[in-house]
Amino acid sequence: MSLVGKWGCRLLLGVAVGISLSAPAASAQGNRSAMVDSARALIDDFNERQSISLLRRALDPVLGAPDVSWARAVQLLGQTLLQTNQREEALSWFRWALRQSPSLQVDSVNFTPALVSAFYEARAFVAASRPESRASVRFQWATSTTSGGFGDLVVARSEAGAAAPVQLSVNGEFLAERQARRLSPGSYRVAARAAGQADAEFTTEVLPGVTTLVTLNFVSTESVLSKATEGMVLARLARIKLANSPANECRVGFFAGRPGLLVARSTTSGGPGPLVVKLPNSRVSEETIRGLAASDTIAELMVLPTSVTGVDSLSVAADARPDAPLWAAHFPGCGDALVLSRVSVASVTADVIELTADVRGAEQLGVVVNADGVVAGLLTGPRSARRIRSLAVLVASARANVASGAVLAQGEGARPVAPSPAVPVSRPASKRRSRLLPIMGGVVVAGLAAVLAMPKSDPPSPPTATTGGIVIVLP
Repeated sequence: MSLVGKWGCRLLLGVAVGISLSAPAASAQGNRSAMVDSARALIDDFNERQSISLLRRALDPVLGAPDVSWARAVQLLGQTLLQTNQREEALSWFRWALRQSPSLQVDSVNFTPALVSAFYEARAFVAASRPESRASVRFQWATSTTSGGFGDLVVARSEAGAAAPVQLSVNGEFLAERQARRLSPGSYRVAARAAGQADAEFTTEVLPGVTTLVTLNFVSTESVLSKATEGMVLARLARIKLANSPANECRVGFFAGRPGLLVARSTTSGGPGPLVVKLPNSRVSEETIRGLAASDTIAELMVLPTSVTGVDSLSVAADARPDAPLWAAHFPGCGDALVLSRVSVASVTADVIELTADVRGAEQLGVVVNADGVVAGLLTGPRSARRIRSLAVLVASARANVASGAVLAQGEGARPVAPSPAVPVSRPASKRRSRLLPIMGGVVVAGLAAVLAMPKSDPPSPPTATTGGIVIVLP
């Protein structure tokens, strides 16, 4: 080829590159394909720097959705970066591309083994990344890029969730909302914490000459928990107060079985005495409960027999996850108004749910439910809840005890209330003995206690605590 011919080809190539860089986005796929062809020619002519710039432009989302030319551009860019000792940037582009098109496959025939290895390394990184559905990410290309340089990261909340303050960080360092942070090409971990929301944490890429725009779609509690679910939960809860306790001490119970069985945490303070229950959708505003239908001393649960009929039960969750939204239902100040407050979960163990912050106004014990209105646990303090494994045995025992008229005295959980006069007495009152009643999974067998209890004229002595059971003094 003559010198004139060679320079003529380079001139035509330069014109093609200029046209590709200045073409409007409307040319889309055809323009992208032309850019990739031009970049290939530049590489063949040992002009890697200009080819890298052109391939970056070819990946701009405004040129259209990922297609064959887009996949070719990604891999050609990655290989050129690897060959020019820019491996970290090559990995960043591969990770970004795999998030845009998870089905992207590497061309192991036309590209080098080094590229194939880097591609699979990027795929493993993306597969191990934790997704965050509340974060939407888009990328805005600058008007021009060079072979080196930085990218920008901007994180902001959507308008719907912009009221509450938010704490942002990138790789553990403070990040101001809506302010661009200039970073080297790479993958970065972004964390966000907002009041009343589960923490958000995810990984995204920063690319040279590109602004990574992250929008966090935090929403209010009212818009997350549907009105139908909220109404269903509120109709199945009740406020429980010990009659001789201070006016501002109470807890929340939930219906978990018919007829009208109300489950709550056991009362351990205030001594024995009747419980005053404020029932939902009842003709009477309050009901006094003088005995327990069943009690589980291990799980610290009690079941109250109420007069409520026609109220459905709340289900109990089989598990709880730190990333699942939860709501605490409680009576602030032990008043009449039941409140549902969104809570953020810090950790979940076999029996305990730890919250990231105190539930405001939940000095009293409440019920924790998920977005489906299923009970996840019972509050044991302003920042912790106890999970409920199963209620099947406890509710079945309570139902049997209610049917037979056998209930336990509140506050002691094992002493039967006054039995029916029809129970025969076969031994003189002067000959007493003790019998150990079994506890099945922590559930006190109350029916047997009632059948074997002594008549009203000769009340039993107080029970004696013993390991593995409850001692009942019988005639």
